[in-house]
Amino acid sequence: MGATVNSNTTSQQSVFGGAAFDQWANREADRATLNTKEKFLTERFFDKDGPTLDGGTGGGRVLYALQKQGFSKLYGFDFVAESIAAARKRDRLHVIRFDVMDATILDYENNFFGQLIYAEQMICFLEEAAQRAAALQEAYRVLKTGGLAIFTTLLLKARRHSRLQSAFRQHLWLLRKICGSERSGQCLPWLRLGGRWNWSALIDHPPHNYWYRVNEFSQDLQTAGFHIEGIATDFQIKEKRLCPSAEVLAAEPLEGILYAVCRK
Repeated sequence: MGATVNSNTTSQQSVFGGAAFDQWANREADRATLNTKEKFLTERFFDKDGPTLDGGTGGGRVLYALQKQGFSKLYGFDFVAESIAAARKRDRLHVIRFDVMDATILDYENNFFGQLIYAEQMICFLEEAAQRAAALQEAYRVLKTGGLAIFTTLLLKARRHSRLQSAFRQHLWLLRKICGSERSGQCLPWLRLGGRWNWSALIDHPPHNYWYRVNEFSQDLQTAGFHIEGIATDFQIKEKRLCPSAEVLAAEPLEGILYAVCRK
């Protein structure tokens, strides 16, 4: 098993193996369906015969949905052993390979996968810039030349900016300044955890998610080596289209999640 141990990884493991476990490993996986955006992207860009990797698979929701659609060479990893155990229990045919791995150090061979999907904003669970860069570099390494990757991330500009949200952001800024914290203003604690309000967010306790800017994520992908085939938010996906670049997208309405389709 590949692994990196740091405070961010440990805190995320405790969350997904604890308070959020039922949601991510059971309820989400039991649906075994793709949301409308995932369905649009995979149907448009993926080959059912190609070896496919699902990063941060949780209980295997995406993989079991793809299996229903006729995909056969399916692989998934997650760094929470309990989630992988739950995913394997659903695989009664024993045809999907599930592994416990850290996204920043994958055990797969170079150029192994024809396509990969990092759904559920998995990259955003990595708080540190070095971790996110390593995860994207590893995704690039295991993808075949010419292969396609679908990434989804949280988008800072599309985040709901109510008066309460603004007050909370100001509170965090002041708290971090008083405590001498160097945590990025784009790293925000979860406001809900296990279906309940996460009151520890008021004191900036983990877990945190990183909220990207459009041009920033585009640059991170290109730094890892990817060529962006298309980029969009929920607004564009609802119209069944993608923008050719981050610059074009930034001039359009931004709504919901950020999606990027990349080629190696």
